[in-house]
Amino acid sequence: MDLTNIRTFLRVVEVGSVAKAAEELKYAQSTVTSQIQALEKEIGNPLFERIGRKNHLTEVGVEFLQYATEIQNTLQKVSAIGHQGHDAEVSLRVGVLESLLFNNVLPALPVFRQRYPNSGVYLKEGHSAELIDMLKQNDLDIIYISDNINTDPALECLMRQPEQMVFIAGRNHPLAGRHNIPIEEVLDCPYVVTEPTGRCYHTLLSLMAERGRELHHSVMVNHIGAISVLLRDNISLSFLPKAAVSGALNIHELTVLDVCMPPQIYYRQLLVRRSMWRSPALEHFVSVIADSTRD
Repeated sequence: MDLTNIRTFLRVVEVGSVAKAAEELKYAQSTVTSQIQALEKEIGNPLFERIGRKNHLTEVGVEFLQYATEIQNTLQKVSAIGHQGHDAEVSLRVGVLESLLFNNVLPALPVFRQRYPNSGVYLKEGHSAELIDMLKQNDLDIIYISDNINTDPALECLMRQPEQMVFIAGRNHPLAGRHNIPIEEVLDCPYVVTEPTGRCYHTLLSLMAERGRELHHSVMVNHIGAISVLLRDNISLSFLPKAAVSGALNIHELTVLDVCMPPQIYYRQLLVRRSMWRSPALEHFVSVIADSTRD
């Protein structure tokens, strides 16, 4: 089985398109198609099926992806022999949501650099869809996002932790301290909201739509720290990950409202490309983040 064909297969999985894979690999599209067909002939089953504009893995394709990833990882491990010590120069490109950057990633970096003092860490802040796209394009090595559980076969989750979205108010807000607040009363308040690309924003809109409400907000801002400051007017509310404002909650600048509704859960996840070899430095970064966020 040709290793070049395997690498091409992995790239098609990552980008979801033969045409895009051909462009990135600098092959003719017909070459990529021939390489995939060669693999399918050897395996005896189709690896992809076309749905809309994207190629999706068949059941056999999903199984073959596991073996192809193992082959690629083994080759990368062989190439890295002799270059894995703690004193090695390490470069790590990390994509992270703003809500996770200050409370989770920045405090963990000194611990990571204790073990890899010669490391160079590039941090890219962005929203989930942007970071996922950059990861799949090999512009990032790992991303830390909060979203629904990843189901993309091209990506692998190395850590997953539940995250609760809650209604947040200033400590002197009229609703602060009340118990079992009807959600309709909460939804009628003015809001300070995150950017429209965020999970919290979409969940809040869904809660509104289910109850025939419309979102009223005084300001939209893509910065948790700024939202925390604005909530001190004790007029507006916000809907945020509880962990994102843990500092302000701990010093009682903000409070979580006791609202009558089912828990709104999504997940903090560390994601990598499935075809990527996970270096010892990357594995250590994952363990440091996991330790720092463990309840």
